[in-house]
Amino acid sequence: MGHYRYQMTEGNESFLIEKNMNVSKLTSRKSFYRLAGICTVFIVLIFIAEFIVFLLLGPQPSTALDWFNSINHNMLVGMLHQYSLDILAWILFIPFFLALYEDLKSVNPMYSLLAITIAIIGIVLFFSQNITFSMLYLSSQYATADNNAQKSILLSSGTSMISIFNGTGAAISVIFMPLAQLILSIIMLKNSSYYQFTGVLGIIVNACNLLYYIPIVGNIIMAIVALPTLLWYSLISLRFYYISAEKG
Repeated sequence: MGHYRYQMTEGNESFLIEKNMNVSKLTSRKSFYRLAGICTVFIVLIFIAEFIVFLLLGPQPSTALDWFNSINHNMLVGMLHQYSLDILAWILFIPFFLALYEDLKSVNPMYSLLAITIAIIGIVLFFSQNITFSMLYLSSQYATADNNAQKSILLSSGTSMISIFNGTGAAISVIFMPLAQLILSIIMLKNSSYYQFTGVLGIIVNACNLLYYIPIVGNIIMAIVALPTLLWYSLISLRFYYISAEKG
């Protein structure tokens, strides 16, 4: 009898341990999706802020001298004009893509993995090609340069930085993000947890965003789909919130 009670006690302890582990995993999962939802909301807010900056200040400076003058005139405004908020947005994209992968991998693991791989490559390329802090340093050096020879060298360095910013690596990073989102949007159509509208909207806006580098037409298309793109991100954030609030 005592042996039987011991077995029952031992069995109950194992059950409780397993139950606590499952509860802990579920709590961690919910917390992760809550974080991803918050990150997605901030991505939307950052893009809105950058759109307002574009309306107020116009396009990003195209020459090194314009970059330096913009930053040196007012560093905060100048940095915003250089779209430095993109750095934060691309950091926030990491939990965004990880959460989408986790949510969609059961539907199509191969293409979900392909999508997140493309997204990670895009994010790495973005940070490897980003020149914000380099231009900030060069602009401060330019402001304190003693002679025209030093300024000429700094302008030359700034021009080289802009060439990197406009180079192939940066272009690939910009293209890879909507490409990854396009693949994930297609997978959403096969997941009953997502509204069909979310998947279709994602396909449309991300396919349009892939056309960014088409001269003249690309910018027009991007402007047209800007608000629908923000709507798509908002719908994804609601999905993340829904998962984080699920019971069980």
